[in-house]
Amino acid sequence: MAPPRALDGAGVRALEPADGGHELHVDRRRGGSAALDLCYVGSGRFDGFWEMKLKPWDVAAGALIVIEAGGVLSDFSGNAFNIYGQETLASNRLIHREMVGIVSAVASEPRVD
Repeated sequence: MAPPRALDGAGVRALEPADGGHELHVDRRRGGSAALDLCYVGSGRFDGFWEMKLKPWDVAAGALIVIEAGGVLSDFSGNAFNIYGQETLASNRLIHREMVGIVSAVASEPRVD
């Protein structure tokens, strides 16, 4: 399958396979608080979350909630999560590999502003 392509250059609102295969829809919702979004992943309200350039105080508590709930965090390449890193990707663990593949493919695309 060809890598997915971003439909919105400013922020990924939706992704779809370039080859016309099965439909894949990613709804990107932002409430304004990364900590709350991470808690939603931990509680099961969200399946996953990703964001760039967060500060440690934005992710520390929420990351702990995700981990304690059995979820997983990493950077966009699937490497170990670091609260001082520039990339945060969190999931319910079940979809993490797929999220890494999608987000890393989209994040590596050149931005069109």
